[in-house]
Amino acid sequence: MNYKKLISVFISITISFYACKNGILKSDYTNISFTEEYTLSSETWIKIQIQAADKRSVLLYKNGDKIEQIYTDKLDTILHISNLSISTEYSFKLEVRGANNELIESNLLIINTLEITSSDITWRDQTFGQFGSIAHDINVTQDGKGLCVGYFTNGNENYNGITANNLDWEFIGIPVKIWGNDTAFAYTTLYNILYYSPNDIWVTTGGEFIHYNGVTWDKWQFLFENLSDPDFGRVRDVCVISNNNYMAVGDKGSLYRYDGSYWKRISSPTQNNLHSISAFSDSETEYVWYGGDNVFYYKKNNLEWINLSEDSILFDTDIARVTSIIHYDSNNLFLTIRKSAISFLYRLNPEDPSDVIEIFRTTTYCNKMTILDKNDIIFVNNSGNILHFNGQEVVELPKLNPGDHYYAVHSIDQNIYLAGDRTVNAIIISGTK
Repeated sequence: MNYKKLISVFISITISFYACKNGILKSDYTNISFTEEYTLSSETWIKIQIQAADKRSVLLYKNGDKIEQIYTDKLDTILHISNLSISTEYSFKLEVRGANNELIESNLLIINTLEITSSDITWRDQTFGQFGSIAHDINVTQDGKGLCVGYFTNGNENYNGITANNLDWEFIGIPVKIWGNDTAFAYTTLYNILYYSPNDIWVTTGGEFIHYNGVTWDKWQFLFENLSDPDFGRVRDVCVISNNNYMAVGDKGSLYRYDGSYWKRISSPTQNNLHSISAFSDSETEYVWYGGDNVFYYKKNNLEWINLSEDSILFDTDIARVTSIIHYDSNNLFLTIRKSAISFLYRLNPEDPSDVIEIFRTTTYCNKMTILDKNDIIFVNNSGNILHFNGQEVVELPKLNPGDHYYAVHSIDQNIYLAGDRTVNAIIISGTK
């Protein structure tokens, strides 16, 4: 296995957050460093990296008390320390015996645990359309402008969008070109929204991309000549990498990239169906991550795709499906994986994706997620379940309606938006914490 060994250390205490000083130990024969890898409300993960000429005894201290002893020579280990107190500062220190039996001490590593976030959410729901109406995706901005796509009918007319100004929603028809006829349009069902700015929005039918320039819908591009093309892979998810640099994934391992002018299918290392994609970029680095049925890939900058589904704790069963990926910030990537009847939430270090931390597992299906903070994550599924990870545990919230099905979740600040259907109507649900 190439993932890092996890050592669980159970201490009789209680939880903490984030802020760290690195401790570094050096001698002629020993090089040891330890850093904070990840911290939640009642637990932390500390990475210890050791290189020594022979096996050494390494002692870990918390607030001056010895809590763990490790014998090692070359090791890259993540220590899991649990049962900490909420919103509390802790100090950690390492001691190691050098080549001449001298005692080498590290600097203090300061770690603060997080608060537990509230699961109290005030919900407001709105239904749209009549029998057969369904909302597939939603995006809302800070100023209350929003777009929801799907299929909506009021009995006499059909629509494929609902737009909002100050969260006052109304039907719109987004023109979609008819296959094989460049002059004919229809309000075909839409599935995904790719939002970069108010003047740069893409939506997709799964086989066609339509662009909004801030005034009108001005571009249409078919991904294939016809839907019967054996290579056609329906789009399942889209993401923004940077300005005019977008990607999408879909069935049959399909990868699509927008180069500023056109969407193009690009080479893919897999034929497996893909369900989720996420990206992160700054002035120096660009990451892209995507996953699906038994596969999870990433690449940094313009290097080759790296397969993270081989020899990994992420895929330790025969059947595993990546359902949602979010590259939250430069230090944290989150993904949900369904293995048999269990859903897992993992956190990865983007700089070293083999550093895998399992945050929780649940028998409730986690299909889509949105992240308000590291200790404040919402999950939904098409059975109408809403789950909340509060920094310590995952809480299943009371069902809003037994007929609900949710296909998308989005958040901005402390506001949460769900899109789906309720028995015979499309539904948009807004929640405020």
